[in-house]
Amino acid sequence: MKVFKKVKTYLTGKGFITTYSLFDDKIRAFENITGSEEIFIEMMNNFVLDKGLKNTHFDNPHGLDSDTHYTSAYDLAVITAYA
Repeated sequence: MKVFKKVKTYLTGKGFITTYSLFDDKIRAFENITGSEEIFIEMMNNFVLDKGLKNTHFDNPHGLDSDTHYTSAYDLAVITAYA
């Protein structure tokens, strides 16, 4: 999957400000925390298994473009309680 950056440039009273998509920032944060996106996904899957959640499986940190990335309302509520 390609990650496309949504770049916007705004003219302000002090010059130009360029912003990037938050999705790209999240990917960089995952990589900074764990060293790679793959390790982060493994950590997420281990977390749900440790909590006994059987209706959740992560393939990526965003949930897009994957038929085997799923969760249930109950599992998501339990995960959210730990956030």
